[in-house]
Amino acid sequence: MLLELIAFLQSNLFVYLPAIFVAKMLGLIIPLVPGGLFTLTAIPVIGWLPAYLIDISGSFVAANIAYSISARYGTKIIGRIFGQKILTKLASIKIKPTREVETSFMLRLAGTGMLSDALIWGAPLLRLPRWKFMLGYHLAHLITTAPLFYLTGQAVSLNQAAYLIPIALASILLLFVLKGRYFE
Repeated sequence: MLLELIAFLQSNLFVYLPAIFVAKMLGLIIPLVPGGLFTLTAIPVIGWLPAYLIDISGSFVAANIAYSISARYGTKIIGRIFGQKILTKLASIKIKPTREVETSFMLRLAGTGMLSDALIWGAPLLRLPRWKFMLGYHLAHLITTAPLFYLTGQAVSLNQAAYLIPIALASILLLFVLKGRYFE
């Protein structure tokens, strides 16, 4: 059944590829949607490199959109999505002007999953200039996400994809179990 699904998706790439691109974007614009999961599960269909390129492209476009929205409506949106506590903490952080790219890079490395989504929405509140934030954020994306896509691609090519299913399910479960640990 899985092979039939993969064959179906491969024969309908003109619909599938834009769909996973949009899903990735929605995952960053609407932080509760796991957009990276869609591009990660595309690896058996299109390979790790095309899936990763869609992931980083969707991330770049969505981060720009979210940054723009946050710059204008950030305090209201962050307060509503992540809570007043996170909003207050973000507003109190001062970043050295000479360390803005490095700060974006390190915050992206330190914050995975929903925390890196919070970083996208919080960057304007941290007073990180767009280009410095985008540069640091996506350099960290290369370091953290590309190896994950490559290793997943290797597991799939070695016919060991079944080992990835428990990891994926555990990750999703962990996301929902621990979300209260970081957000009220």
